[in-house]
Amino acid sequence: MQASGLSESRYYDITGIHDGKWIKYMQEKFYIENEHYIHTKRQMTEAQLDEWIPRLAFVHISKLLEEEKEISSFEQLMEELDALDEKQKIESNATESRKVQIITEQREIYQGDMEKENNNGNIKMIDISTLSDVELENTFFHYSLKKDKNSIDSNGLKAQIGRNSKGIDEKKSIFFSKGIEGALETWDVWLKWRANRLFNPYYQKENQGIRDAIENGTASEQEKHEYYYKCEQWNKELLSGAYKEDKEKLEFLYEFQMDEMSASNYYTLDLIKGEEFTYNEVDESKRKNIEKKDYPNRRLEYEMFKEMYGSYSDFDTLKVDKWNMHTILGKQITIRPDRIKQLTTPDGRNDVLSVVEFLYDKYKQITPKEEQVQFDLLDKYMEYVKEITQNKEYHSFNRNDRIDGVSTLSHFHDQKSDVFFKDESSKIYTITPNQIGKKTVNVNIEKKDVARNVVQRKIDERINSR
Repeated sequence: MQASGLSESRYYDITGIHDGKWIKYMQEKFYIENEHYIHTKRQMTEAQLDEWIPRLAFVHISKLLEEEKEISSFEQLMEELDALDEKQKIESNATESRKVQIITEQREIYQGDMEKENNNGNIKMIDISTLSDVELENTFFHYSLKKDKNSIDSNGLKAQIGRNSKGIDEKKSIFFSKGIEGALETWDVWLKWRANRLFNPYYQKENQGIRDAIENGTASEQEKHEYYYKCEQWNKELLSGAYKEDKEKLEFLYEFQMDEMSASNYYTLDLIKGEEFTYNEVDESKRKNIEKKDYPNRRLEYEMFKEMYGSYSDFDTLKVDKWNMHTILGKQITIRPDRIKQLTTPDGRNDVLSVVEFLYDKYKQITPKEEQVQFDLLDKYMEYVKEITQNKEYHSFNRNDRIDGVSTLSHFHDQKSDVFFKDESSKIYTITPNQIGKKTVNVNIEKKDVARNVVQRKIDERINSR
């Protein structure tokens, strides 16, 4: 409709919350379902809509509504948005600091002590490409951090409650997956599990104070409201899959996971059926969460758990799925080194990331498309990995040798890694002798820019395909 005293160009009154163009634009371009965006008496031209709607979406205009502000002019809208922009910059800096802290703490775990890995010990290497398709379907895969290699090589693999299972599993065991498909499903679930641990306010270290205050009854109503609101928003994001369209979340998740996989080894286990494991073992996590679905106040936990477990997990049974098997719970089992083999790729790489890249390509090659598992995140993750590492070459790295002079690394591997990426074209990470043994490395700006482009391109493709 045209406004009096203005040019003949068409104007849109966005006072009403059911304005078709406003809602359609926001929903289709930015996937925002909430129709209660903003109230304004100002009329906007189509050009103004095109200019401001993306900005409104970017700063999450619903924040204005939380304060129940009535925007009565375009100028006031600009002022409010500028204020939100400034607030977002502060929040963004805090988020970036949190990411650095998390990555630093994780790398300290990957680093471990400075004991050098013995690559000529009791555990033998096996080129994964030498395994037949049948063997790949029946192999038991287990991964562990590189820092644990010497202990496993000397003492074997012992049943225990792992660091990622503390507070979840009550009995010791050794987890493993069966077959190439099971191994890939493991990492698809792991990506979702990691996302929940990274982005769910309940698990974030900076919220420990408010969680304690809520538990001991000292939290104010406002503090509780803000915390529960953040939790609710993440729950919705996980269940709807909206986080898969968030380029910053994906970039952080993928970089985190590449770090962990690059700092880990993949093994095959020679297990004795009936004595060390059975296919009828109960998945205790699944059992506990299935019990919650009939209780209204606990059903959300079940739904989130089921989302992370994926459509390839069987919720009609309590039995373990092939991606999440374990030895007999509570039984003290030690798998001797001579029953363990460490996997390598045809070109000699032996980190988990490289092995999974090989397994993923092999799976896509040998499995008919109609029979392939529909992964939730793994396909996008593997595309990210391939694109972020293209034109780079793995070079073997003997961690028994000290690094002298200057080395350039294009992706993080802990100091004790067997392999690293080397970029001949530009200096990205610089590690000098006095930095050896430190737990942090400089931020790789070039790699982060490439990463953002990869994620953004995938999001744009999704938007344009709708």
